[in-house]
Amino acid sequence: MKQTLETLADSIGEGVILLNARGNVQIINPAAEELLCVGHSELMGKKVVPGIFPKGFPTGIYKIPRRNGTYFHASVITAPYIHMGAILGTIISFQDVTERVHAEQELRNINQNLSRMVEEAVVKTRNQESIIFHQSRLNYMSDMINAVAHQWRQPLTAISLLVQDIEDARNYEDTDADYVKDTVRKTMNYISTMSRTIDNFRDYFKPSSEKAYFDLIESLKLSVYMFMPILKNQSISVIISFMERCEAINGEESEGAGEVLLYGYAQDFRTAFIHILKNAIDAIVAKDDRFDRHIDINVSVDADRCTITTADSGTGIDEQCLHNIFDPYYTTKDQGAGVGLGLYQSKLIIVNYMNGEIYAENSQGGGAVFTIRLPVQNVSGG
Repeated sequence: MKQTLETLADSIGEGVILLNARGNVQIINPAAEELLCVGHSELMGKKVVPGIFPKGFPTGIYKIPRRNGTYFHASVITAPYIHMGAILGTIISFQDVTERVHAEQELRNINQNLSRMVEEAVVKTRNQESIIFHQSRLNYMSDMINAVAHQWRQPLTAISLLVQDIEDARNYEDTDADYVKDTVRKTMNYISTMSRTIDNFRDYFKPSSEKAYFDLIESLKLSVYMFMPILKNQSISVIISFMERCEAINGEESEGAGEVLLYGYAQDFRTAFIHILKNAIDAIVAKDDRFDRHIDINVSVDADRCTITTADSGTGIDEQCLHNIFDPYYTTKDQGAGVGLGLYQSKLIIVNYMNGEIYAENSQGGGAVFTIRLPVQNVSGG
């Protein structure tokens, strides 16, 4: 029986050791001798547990010492040696898996380094986005300051003329009570217009520290109002449509075209939309068509989303540029006319802050169409 077992063990490429019931080595095959760096006679009749193999070790991978002082990683399988229903000893089978263990460790190290590199890349990207966002906001503030200047220019000019007229009236002794009353009334009207402009801009730039419900239609109208002097000067009409109701925005206070409540950061949404509006105005001015000058804003709400489309009659977007217009620092405008951050900021706000999507395409009429889609959880009513 022992000879049969020895012959079988010698034919196996793995290390095999047979221990008797007392734990002494009864059989050791050549593969085991080679792996352990021992001669046949060195282990026969000796105990290898403990010593070479740990006491009571289960099946698994272990770091096994060799007789020459080195180590190797072995995948070890133990099983009872049973003959005629009786347990006569233990069979130990093992093979060298050192390369596999080292490869797995190297892979773990690579994964750890990769995770660290990904985390560093994410932090770097967020920092870059923060810088770009800040740059875009500064450019945006510059545009808005210019808009305030446009809003104030007309009433300031009118007040200046009234002041000059007062001096002339005094020289000609034409300053009766009715004249003074009329001049004060006109002056106060112009001052009220300027004050209302400041209030609107203050509301527009009021920071949104927390998410809250806000009226989409009013936000769109307020954004349009920021560009009203330019729209009037360029004879550009703007129409907001919602639920088959339309409203032409002409700069005057007006009733809402409807109500859609969004949940999010109101000021950030207005910032995103005003970049789209400014691009539409610039495209219409660049086209220089005296008769076809309009911007159509349509709002629709269905079962799972709110959609805002902004279509203009401008030059449209070069097909080769459509896939890049939301990239940072990408602009199709002449040098000095744009830095390519506005639409990038719009995408950050819509996608990252409001969990929506934004894309651009050209209409059949040749102008550009910007579409914003917001998931249903951002819509509370209509």
